[in-house]
Amino acid sequence: MLQFAPFFKRDFVMTRPCLTVDLNAVRQNFETVCRLTRARVCPVVKSNAYGLGAVEITRALQDAGAVYVSTAQEGAELRGAFSDLQINVLNGIDGDSAALFAEKRLTPVISSVEQAKLWDGGFVLNVETGFNRLGVRDYAAFKGDNRVSSVMTHLSCAAEDLASPAVQAQNAKQFAAFENALSVLNPETASLGLDAFLIKPETLKVDEVRTGAALFGINVFPDETDLKPVLTLTAPVVQVETVDAGDSVGYGATWTAKRKTKIAVAAIGYANGIPRTTGGTVFFKAENERFAAPVVGRISMGLLTCAATGVRDSALAKAYLLDDLYTINDLSRDSGRLDTEIMCSFSGMTVEFK
Repeated sequence: MLQFAPFFKRDFVMTRPCLTVDLNAVRQNFETVCRLTRARVCPVVKSNAYGLGAVEITRALQDAGAVYVSTAQEGAELRGAFSDLQINVLNGIDGDSAALFAEKRLTPVISSVEQAKLWDGGFVLNVETGFNRLGVRDYAAFKGDNRVSSVMTHLSCAAEDLASPAVQAQNAKQFAAFENALSVLNPETASLGLDAFLIKPETLKVDEVRTGAALFGINVFPDETDLKPVLTLTAPVVQVETVDAGDSVGYGATWTAKRKTKIAVAAIGYANGIPRTTGGTVFFKAENERFAAPVVGRISMGLLTCAATGVRDSALAKAYLLDDLYTINDLSRDSGRLDTEIMCSFSGMTVEFK
């Protein structure tokens, strides 16, 4: 039998989930990567900075001098806010976007000889070393081309299980191919992603490090990086109820109470980017206390239920799904989903910056 908590009989205003981005932590993470790599660090703010807001994130990192985005449209939006920033476009250029590149002073990342024919200005050359996605295979065709300002590549397994012989072999193959490309092209700048940079051979000289996820506290190598949590995700509690022993909660009746249990219902679900497979724990805070409440029952499209028997009533106004102690790394681990995939699924949520 359901029993509704008396203090929730009063009128209250339901609000949407809110994602808060700590820009100071973003800056600190950028500085950590700079210190760690001792190279020029270029933020990757593609897909609206992983759904968090490319303009705001870039503004916090203006000292970087250059960023990477995915498309010319993303670059054009950034140009509207930053007149002097170098904006490199990872997906390159085509006939439809060439005019936009020129108008907005964007720098294409060239991944084919055909693309290079569409652009007279300087560009970043992406060489294919074994990822087999984007990249120039016949990079010798660009030897002596003074339009090439930088040469980059992307490793397919830099963030995989580094103890795996197959992963080690793939990484070694790509590093060797990249070193060969650099010896042929002799560029002014060689560029790698952060995860690849951290495992590169000592013989490989790299001047520029591209990083996106690390800016937001995602630790690919937690033993080697000290990154600050950036995200706080909260959701309003819209109802508190008590269920008796034997009562089930949620779709499929997959969870049954073993004893009388207080259930808090938070207005957030898989439509807001919370993986349905998460399970795990949400948190509540009041008067410097932090209460943990396990998620029970299946996560719904816009609602989540948790067992809150041990939570003080005064804390049951807002649920914390991410904070400084339970981070995006933890949510990724508990849900089995990629951390950046989860972040991008937050797109469309109310975002605040502090």
